[in-house]
Parts: sequence; structure tokens; C-alpha cells
Amino acid sequence: MKSFLAAATLTLLSLIPLGAQSSQKDFEKNLPDSVKYYLPSFGQGRVVYKDGQFSNGRFNISTIDQSLRFLDESGNVMALSDAGSVDRVSIDGMLFIKYQNSFMAFSMDIGDVYLCASRRIEFKDSKKGAFGLESSTTNIKEARKIEGYGGQIFDLDGNLNYTVKLYPFIYKNKVAYVPSRRLILRTFKDRTEKIEAYLAEHDVNFSDFDQVYTLLAAIKD
Repeated sequence: MKSFLAAATLTLLSLIPLGAQSSQKDFEKNLPDSVKYYLPSFGQGRVVYKDGQFSNGRFNISTIDQSLRFLDESGNVMALSDAGSVDRVSIDGMLFIKYQNSFMAFSMDIGDVYLCASRRIEFKDSKKGAFGLESSTTNIKEARKIEGYGGQIFDLDGNLNYTVKLYPFIYKNKVAYVPSRRLILRTFKDRTEKIEAYLAEHDVNFSDFDQVYTLLAAIKD
């Protein structure tokens, strides 16, 4: 077990580099926790590192930059800057895996296949990025080029239009895939008839987490 404060590389949110510090703090403080974090409040959990060690604490995940946040002994919100060392984290019984630059929550399993969700803030008129998702950094880089912690860039002084989205992913053999009709049929070949029957009656938007969840729930049993 690691001592979180002693062994991890940490960034205190009040110590963001000069130039981004006040702007980023102002941006975040104007957002409710239900928007800027995956969970509405910090919960008791455990971080498991790639080397097999772990740390306990109170955690949450930022929807802005996908950083792992935690509360120190004084109740300050801090961010783990060395996110590459994290394998997974559990918060109040919910399991998140660290996949590339995102944390994905496990929501349902069908055998060795998992439906995961990535919750994040997306900004209006942003461009497509990894996995075909909207990139919250591209249009903001072009506008202001203000860098905050985690390598993310925000137009923090501008009037940002944003929404919070829950993206679905199919996770199998440690690889995440963007859902599609073809992928679902290929992944669940033993449930082809159920899938085809469901899709004949429902026009599923495979980028909508709730619709994908409902589809998989219908074919699970």
C-alpha cells in the first residue's frame, strides 16, 4: 500500500502554474460538482497502480480534464498529475479503469464484455478527437492558448458554451471500442436474433449511452 501524499506525484489545485491559476479556479468554482465531476460528491475509494500497489482516500474524476481528484487531510481538492501510473480506481463501489487519457466507469457486463461510460464536458463547435469524440481542447487552443494542469487548454476568460455528455464504450480484452450496430453484432454473435429483433423495433443512437445500455440490457438475459 502506498502513502498517497508521500508516494504519488500530486498537484494542489491552488498551485496551478501562474497565468492559468486564477482563470482555471474561477472557471471550476462556477460549476456545480454534479457538472465538473463524474460523481456528485467525493466518495471513499481505492486507487490501484500498475505496479500492484494501492492507496485509499476520497476521490472523484474531473469531467473537464479526466484527472483523478482527491481530498487531502485538510479537505483541499488535489489532482494526481502522474495519472499514467494508475490502473483503476473504485469510488463508492463504482469501478473506473484508466484507458489512454480517460477514466471509464464499468456499467454492465455480459460475459467478458463490458459496457463502460466516459463522462466529460464538451464545448460548443469543438472538433472531433480520439474515438471520434468531440475534442474540448482544439477550438479552445485556437481561441486563447491558456494551459492549465493536466495539459488541457481552456479559454477560461471567454463565454464558453458546453454540455456534459456520457459516452458509451464496449470494453473487451483490455481494449475499448466505440459502439456500432456492426460491432454489437460481431461481439455478441450468440445473441444475433435478439439484437436484430430489438433493432427492428428501436432506432438506436449508438453514441447515446442510455440507448446502448437499454439495448444490452434487453439482450443480456
